[in-house]
Amino acid sequence: MILLIIIIALLFCNYFYIEKKCSAIIERLEKLEKSIIEFDDKKIVENLEEVENYWESIKNMLLAFSNHKYLDDISETFLRISAKIYTARYDEAIEEIRLAKLHIIDILTNEIPSFENIF
Repeated sequence: MILLIIIIALLFCNYFYIEKKCSAIIERLEKLEKSIIEFDDKKIVENLEEVENYWESIKNMLLAFSNHKYLDDISETFLRISAKIYTARYDEAIEEIRLAKLHIIDILTNEIPSFENIF
């Protein structure tokens, strides 16, 4: 019984950790998207670097908690975002940013503690 309680507690801690990190990366992606819409080249580069650095700092920790396929998809999407920005294809970059946000939301919805996750 105590083991079950510990497992459930860990699942909820896991979810809240992932939720916090995913919310932070989504917030950074939204800043990047806004700077692209405003055509502010300096902010675009700054925000892109911030997104990439933050992703690199949390990616390995998320690997311990989440499905590797989702994280690989996000990493690939970030590479495409960077390529689109450096080639000034901003409309395509915005599409990739929105795709990245959807991938991140997928992580959250798939990591919600549920009866199936516990048993």
